[in-house]
Amino acid sequence: MTKLPEPNFIERDPDVITKEWIAAYEEKSGKVLQPAQIERLMVDVGAYRETVLRMKIQETAKQNLLSYAPLDILEHIGEPLGVSKLLANCSVTVLKFSVDEPLDFDFKIEAGCEVETKDGLFIFQTTETVTLKAGEISVSAAAICETPGSASNNYTLGSINNLITPLSYISTVENTTITSGGADDEKADSLRERIRQAPEKFSNAGSRGAYRYHALSAHQSVIDVAITSPSAGVVNVYLLTKDGIPSDEILKTVQNYLSDDKTRPLTDYVQVFASEKVEFSIKANILLYMDADSQSVIKTIDSKMKEYKVSLSEKLGKNVIKTQIISMLNSIYGVFKVELKMPEDIDIKEQQWADLVNYDITIGGYADE
Repeated sequence: MTKLPEPNFIERDPDVITKEWIAAYEEKSGKVLQPAQIERLMVDVGAYRETVLRMKIQETAKQNLLSYAPLDILEHIGEPLGVSKLLANCSVTVLKFSVDEPLDFDFKIEAGCEVETKDGLFIFQTTETVTLKAGEISVSAAAICETPGSASNNYTLGSINNLITPLSYISTVENTTITSGGADDEKADSLRERIRQAPEKFSNAGSRGAYRYHALSAHQSVIDVAITSPSAGVVNVYLLTKDGIPSDEILKTVQNYLSDDKTRPLTDYVQVFASEKVEFSIKANILLYMDADSQSVIKTIDSKMKEYKVSLSEKLGKNVIKTQIISMLNSIYGVFKVELKMPEDIDIKEQQWADLVNYDITIGGYADE
């Protein structure tokens, strides 16, 4: 989308406003207002207050536009298009309940059984009733965090192990999958992009834009989507999330969302996949100016590399360009020359994203200008 210039709803130049006040005073009084007159102070105060008010009017007017609206206003802009803010989701996992010795009877574990993380921050609750069969020593049940948000993601295996609900015979409980799927309330930039894509959803022909809109709306962890059609009637949807590769839970959520009859054209066969990560490394030798501070340069390099890694991980199909890396390093204050040894240009396909896994940038010496 073309970046439009900022709209100018109202005059805000203090000099122009002050001149208007002076002209109005002179017209009403019939006198020429001199800079040293006491009335000029009152005119300046009035012009200043009007300037501040006009600035507030400008900002308020801008908030009615999609590109400038804050989150609360975006919700109102999206409402006529049927777009609402995605609320926080709870993370999920699988809990395994075990006994020391096999029982000689079936033992039922009701849905709603609570188990706490070992750090005491979150409680997970089973979402299904399961039965430990006679002669078996364990049974597994799906569970969901009672607190929505992303903070409960990425609990490693065995980290949810404090049984809160009293259960006879059960000796241990632990999660057998890493917790995933939790997400915070949708942020403004994400909602803004979905509102911008919203007109596509009214298509009933299964357009690329429509599938993209619906995939972004299925889960707030999804930040980019690639749509391909390898053959007639087949639609492949590739997801990129805030954490990179989406979890199985997110893939399932988006698959179900896109498979709904109200979303998917009858003749389309939709498949949802994780986007493909393409790993690469940067290796370079740099020369510094004689007066350059090497420690400052190294610190800036680390910052630039982190920013570059993040920028690549936020967009599918973003190519790795050798000249861009050289330009980025050359822009660092104190760097005289960059010799990039790797990588060469990397063509990233539309369903892929580039992941900078390592960088080795050596200061090879100093050079006169």
